[in-house]
Parts: sequence; C-alpha cells; structure tokens
Amino acid sequence: MLTKRQQQGGFSLVEILISMAISLILLTSVLLICAEQIKSSYHGFRLGTLELQLRAVVNNIAHDIRRAGFWGDEQGILNNNLSSGNPYMQTTTKLNIKSLGSSDCISLAYDLNNNGNASFENERFSYRLVNGVLQGRVASDNLGCDASSGWVGITDAQLINISRLNFQEIPAAHNATGAAFARNIQLELTANLVADPQITKTITKMVHVYNNWVQP
Repeated sequence: MLTKRQQQGGFSLVEILISMAISLILLTSVLLICAEQIKSSYHGFRLGTLELQLRAVVNNIAHDIRRAGFWGDEQGILNNNLSSGNPYMQTTTKLNIKSLGSSDCISLAYDLNNNGNASFENERFSYRLVNGVLQGRVASDNLGCDASSGWVGITDAQLINISRLNFQEIPAAHNATGAAFARNIQLELTANLVADPQITKTITKMVHVYNNWVQP
C-alpha cells in the first residue's frame, strides 16, 4: 500500500549561513569585551604595583623628615631652649632642601639612637634623584647633598623610573613669642613603569616636622 511522503521541516542553507554569521558577530563582540576587561584589569594591577612601591618610598622618607632636629638630651633642651643650643639644628645639621636643577635633594639629622650625646654616627640622612633612581645616604659627615660618595639606590632602575622628586618647606604661623614656628614639608614623587612608560603615578604627601624650628 502506497503512503504519501511526509514532508520534513528544517533550515535552508541560507538560513544556516545567516545564523552562523550572527553567532560569529556576537562571539566576536563578547571576545572584544573580555579582552578590554583583561587589559583594564592588567593596567589597574600594574598601576597598583607602581603606587605601592612609591608609597613605600615616600613613607620611608617621611619618617626621617618627621624626626628632623630631634635631640634626646631632655636636660639640654631645657637649658638651651633655642635652636642654637640643639646640635641637630645647626647650620650643617638642620633640615635643608637644595635644588639640583630638575629635582631636589633633602638633608637632615636627628638623634637616631636617642642617647643625647650628639655623636652623629650614622645620624645624617639625605635623599636625591639621579638618572631616574632615588638615592639615599646615611652618614656621619656633614656633606649632605654635596657628598659625592656613600649614596645607595633605593628604587630599582629596571622596574620603575623616577622622573620627579620635589620638596617644599611650608612654615606655619609663628607662635605667640614670634620665635618658634612649626614646619611642614610637601613631598612630591613621580614615576613610571619601565616596562610600560604610559603607566605613571604621582604621590604627594604633606609631612609635619615634629620638632619646631626656634629662631636664634
């Protein structure tokens, strides 16, 4: 007995090609979005790494700036209430900022071991920028920023390039006697990643010097 052939429904070749084209477009869009997100995440990660390194350096410098002029001899401070009586606030030991052209250098001293005898043994600190590397110096002499030796690189030249190191002293208002005044140092550091120079970061920090300057 003959039966009528049943017709089977389906997609034509044109419909299949159109569907494939639409799917390809959607897949390409998704891949582009994912790639952009990965790129953004990678940029954020590297920027965060740079910022973390810079903040560590800035905090280290700020620690020394805060203690500039500290003298552990309490009796000596009471007997000599002017800066002229503090060995850590003399012409060669007081906090000093020197311009080196495109960047600054800072030098200072404080009683590191809090023994009050003003031996200055490894109690003079200096920071400067040379060829993209932040350098530090801990010494017993009074050469400070003018020293030609004893400098040690603090940052890694293969990882980050320091382009700006700036210090600005901002004296506060004088007190009632008109002799003593507080000091603040604005520290600014700018750097970029060597592997990706477009990733840059500037850190600015206001540092209060704990020991007031007393005008002799």
